[in-house]
Amino acid sequence: MTKINEIFKEHGIRLTQQRKEIFKILLNISQPVSANYIHNLLKNKLEKSRLSTVYRNLNTFKDLGIIKEVSSVNNNKKLYELSIGSNHHHHLICTKCGEMEPLDCPLEGYEDELKKKTDYKIIDHSINIYGICPDCINKTQKK
Repeated sequence: MTKINEIFKEHGIRLTQQRKEIFKILLNISQPVSANYIHNLLKNKLEKSRLSTVYRNLNTFKDLGIIKEVSSVNNNKKLYELSIGSNHHHHLICTKCGEMEPLDCPLEGYEDELKKKTDYKIIDHSINIYGICPDCINKTQKK
């Protein structure tokens, strides 16, 4: 049984060809991507692919904690990336070009301390840090 089959079985998701292909796309990218990006790649493999179906599957994956949503800076589009099978991380995002750098999570110990202190069951957290990347700084200085 492949890893994809195991993940789908573990989460109680029926394995369809489209879900499998969407998951493979997310598995093989290093940056968060939009539903449109996924749909464009999917159209090359599955002719009858619909953007609405991509969104529906992404929402299913998100609700089950398989992926997470990341907001882009430049156009307020939702971007998606896997949240399982990889290191938990956050993003450093350029406010000019939208480039995203993954950052290690600094909150691991703090989250445990917060649980003890408040009796909350911590479900998730998200940190985005915004700035201007070196390329955009250099472009601005050259003008």
